[in-house]
Amino acid sequence: MKICIYGGSFDPVHNGHIHFINEVEKKIEIDKFIIVPANISPLKQNVRMAKNSDRLKMLEIGLIDHQNCIIDDYEMKKGGISYSINTVEKMIKKYGEKNEYYFLIGSDNLQVIKKWKDYKKLLQLVKFIVVPRNNFNIYEIDENIISQVLFVYLEEFDISSTEIRKAVANGGNILNYVQKSVGNYIEENGLYK
Repeated sequence: MKICIYGGSFDPVHNGHIHFINEVEKKIEIDKFIIVPANISPLKQNVRMAKNSDRLKMLEIGLIDHQNCIIDDYEMKKGGISYSINTVEKMIKKYGEKNEYYFLIGSDNLQVIKKWKDYKKLLQLVKFIVVPRNNFNIYEIDENIISQVLFVYLEEFDISSTEIRKAVANGGNILNYVQKSVGNYIEENGLYK
């Protein structure tokens, strides 16, 4: 079975995240996605985030129609800083070592992968699926890293969770960027105000 691990803050989950899942599923023929919301990302330690319970709930309602997605709150339950190597090792042990594992990231993460803990070991455990974003230059990445990467070119989704949080704080409309159920949850629970 082809399993793709997709980690992130998902603060909030938005249409870009869901677009990634839909397109990668088609292009790589992924059987299951394991969505892993981070507790604290090592590269985002000073970012104020919604409560873990709110981010989990938004993922649950935002992905309700995606039967191929499993939301795994391992990093949230573990607490502390989340390192991808620990999460990947845990997911492989939990979901079965005989599966073929992939790890979905944006090209901005690929550009800083050498800052990741045990990144060389991580490259041996999973094949990276990278969605190139604007201004990505493949020639800036080492060849030994590129050899472990599958590039999936998707239509640009000019959206980020940061922009959504700012829009909510400023009273803007976000319903073009998130599932209606997620937008309602944000409003009903007064998130990002």
